[in-house]
Order: sequence, then C-alpha cells, then structure tokens
Amino acid sequence: MMALSWAKYCWPNEDWTHDSLLALHTTNKVLCGRHFASSQFYDDKRQKLSKFAVPDSTELDEVLAEKENILKQNIEQSASQLIPKIPF
Repeated sequence: MMALSWAKYCWPNEDWTHDSLLALHTTNKVLCGRHFASSQFYDDKRQKLSKFAVPDSTELDEVLAEKENILKQNIEQSASQLIPKIPF
C-alpha cells in the first residue's frame, strides 16, 4: 500500500495496476535517501529503511522541482539553438 501511495504521488498520471507496481518494484531496487527523514532509517548511515518508512513530501517536492527546473532549462537551450541567427 505504501508503494502505491508513493508511486501515485511521484507519477500521478500513471495507471498504477498491480502489474505496473510489480514492474516498478522489480526494476527499481534502490531509493534515494534524500526522500526520507533520518528517523525513517534503522541506522545512522541511512542505508536501511524502516519497514514502514514514508517519503518526506517536502524533500520529494524539492527534488521534483529541481528536476522540473533542469527540464525547463534544457527546453529553453534547445529552443534557442533552433532559432536561426540572422546576420545584420
């Protein structure tokens, strides 16, 4: 159930059926520790998550915003390269 909640939060436009959740689980075995508060880990090294760990939405929002900004910058760069330069 937690995987479903997290998947719906990260990718709200996807259809999260049992098969797609299973595929997500089997292809993504490593999670970024930035998404979790220190209290969600068993150890101080932040390597083993608690069984009931829940991503911190604040951290996740920051990561998603950062990715969105990078995407916008890439789009702007690509668009500026497509505009022909007219000599004056």
